[in-house]
Amino acid sequence: MRFLSLSSVTLVVLGACSSLLARPVEFTFRPTEPVSRNPFAREIWVRVHTPLGPVEAPAYYAGQGAWAVRLRATSPGTFRLGAITETTAAASQALPTAIVGRHEIEVNASDVARAAVALDTRDPRFFRAGESPYYPLGINLAWPAHGDPDAFYPRAFAEFAAAGLNWTRVWMSHWGALNLDWRVPEQAPSPPLGQLDLAVAAHWDRLIAAAETSGVRVQVVLQHHGQVSTRVNSNWTENPWNVANGGFLRSPAEFFTSPTARELTRRKYRYIVARWGYSPAVLAWELFNESMYVDARYTPPVDDAAVAAWSAEMTRTLRRYDIHHHLVTTSDNALDHLLQGPVDYLQPHLYGANMLAGVRAYDVDPATLDRPVFYGEVGADNMLGLTRDQVDSGITAAPLMWSSLMGAGLHAAQPWYWERVRRHDRLGEFAALTRFVRESGFADAPASLQPVFPTVNSATAVPLVVRPALNWKPSPDPVVRLPLDGRETAALSEIARHLVSPARSGSAGYPSRLTLLADYPQDTRATLHFPRAGPGGGGLRVVVDNLIKAEHRWPGTPAPAPLAIVETVAVPGDSRQEPVPSPPTESVATKPPAPSDAMRLEAPPELPRAPFTEEPVDITLSLSAGPHTIEIANVEGDDWIEFGGMETGLDVPALAAVGKASPDRIYLWVWHREGVFALTTLPPVTGTVEVPEVPAGDWEVTWWDGVSGQPTAPTMLTHAGGTLRLPTPAISRHGAASIRRR
Repeated sequence: MRFLSLSSVTLVVLGACSSLLARPVEFTFRPTEPVSRNPFAREIWVRVHTPLGPVEAPAYYAGQGAWAVRLRATSPGTFRLGAITETTAAASQALPTAIVGRHEIEVNASDVARAAVALDTRDPRFFRAGESPYYPLGINLAWPAHGDPDAFYPRAFAEFAAAGLNWTRVWMSHWGALNLDWRVPEQAPSPPLGQLDLAVAAHWDRLIAAAETSGVRVQVVLQHHGQVSTRVNSNWTENPWNVANGGFLRSPAEFFTSPTARELTRRKYRYIVARWGYSPAVLAWELFNESMYVDARYTPPVDDAAVAAWSAEMTRTLRRYDIHHHLVTTSDNALDHLLQGPVDYLQPHLYGANMLAGVRAYDVDPATLDRPVFYGEVGADNMLGLTRDQVDSGITAAPLMWSSLMGAGLHAAQPWYWERVRRHDRLGEFAALTRFVRESGFADAPASLQPVFPTVNSATAVPLVVRPALNWKPSPDPVVRLPLDGRETAALSEIARHLVSPARSGSAGYPSRLTLLADYPQDTRATLHFPRAGPGGGGLRVVVDNLIKAEHRWPGTPAPAPLAIVETVAVPGDSRQEPVPSPPTESVATKPPAPSDAMRLEAPPELPRAPFTEEPVDITLSLSAGPHTIEIANVEGDDWIEFGGMETGLDVPALAAVGKASPDRIYLWVWHREGVFALTTLPPVTGTVEVPEVPAGDWEVTWWDGVSGQPTAPTMLTHAGGTLRLPTPAISRHGAASIRRR
């Protein structure tokens, strides 16, 4: 079987994305006593008598003086409207109303909604929907192409369902016509302070209905970092709550502490839950996209406690009003941050320098956590060795998800660049992955699977280049044992790209030294690459086996310079592939970013910006056969130096493999090192994967084409125990294997 790169594939419809149709049980009424105050400031509750007993549900303002209450029918029978009350600061009292339409609704068995997603009570690291496991597989759909949610989401959700995808994230963005209290002026004026836009709410009605029809569950992102950031994807200058725009916030950080801001936010969240909380298509409420980049956490003086207190308060608000008990999350890269305390699952994002390794690792071992964790966004923006055409083509998206399946995480990483995937007709590659996950049994028992790092033998060899993985990420000085036989071990995710001078004040725990341990099978010459340094200069020292082998000084500016941050920026019309320095204030213009072309970055919180020093330096080392310790350190100067990777001087098989295994099953992902991201099809390669410590027995082997999703006919082999040697089919991009003991 030849695993060749295909330009188009047929989407495979999988049953896992069947309809979540949840026609709400909805009652409408009008208060009979006129009230002049803002209807969005009122808190009205409705008792509904259900077949399972009475419930108290929050009502929402539907417009033209009418209010409504929505519930999800979890069982057939009669639903009857009961008492209606209003809660004020003084008390809760009966509210005189006139019923609009029916006061009693009969629900048939066919209209009972499927279950919402919850944590698995048997193992809270996993999800369930009713009695069935829920394994999230998806791509972000954060905002609509061309700003029209009504045209975009029904089609996109249908495409996702056809590819077997069951998860996505949607932002309440103003440029996407999805923010209830903030509009783009070219589309419509923002509503008066404290009021919400019912036209936007109608967009969300249709969006949620489309999600229900498709079976795709939506992680609803309530806030995003740019709203209250001056440094990262900033929209602060157009924020209607900014005093410069007639609002009341003097700075972005006040969003988290202002009593007015907190009250208005609580009201908005109450409305959101009351109107759409009925739907099982809502997977979770996400408090913030990338809260690590809001000014209160990113710009000195940092106030982590305020952000944590805000997160706890808003989580309580959501849970108070959400009678259907949806999950709550927030996206932040610090998995141990105090703001993570009350959320149900963790959502870091990753845009590293070696993403195939990075997506398989976390700062905290997922097996030790008390809740699920998976990357809510991953992308190749900062990957070394790719051209801009490769990044823009979307070819990296599916392989990153494949690699994540075989890592330390218990759930797949979810790619970011949805328009690249859709524009280049790559959803079929995700259909291949979802078919493998479901038909191979991969998602049946993920807790029992542990990562394995097979070797691969192949007659076709390529140069072994070691690339850094960590891109502006605090960590202890890494000590990494290099697998020179071509194994893709977990240690590869720990190699730092930026080394910050230890003399630098406020370096926030960024490494200054990288130690590589390498046991060479032969005499060879290796080359270390250092593309650039920060403007304050740096002093490189390379030490091999306790002997200084090379030094280089980037002089920097005459006076100590602010720590410059290297980011990869992708904005409309920008064709730059190389990292560029951060602008002095905002990372992108405050105009709405083009769909899926917003800047993604990994950067530290030292905020003053300056250009980097472009002075590439290559250092060649003569290494004898045997073990060596190679230390790369930034020993002087005021800034950072960049490690661009190491040409080891060795060749390794053209195929690489990672996998997961338990005593009775093995899953492998195998890729062509040079072909996995190639835009033209390379000649296919075969090899033999060697999996260590496989129990004796009869094993059934099925290979899967990673692009088309087509499996081979299963074959049987009898294994005596120990290392399992498994021949591969011909692979030009990537493929997978499922191996089960019978």
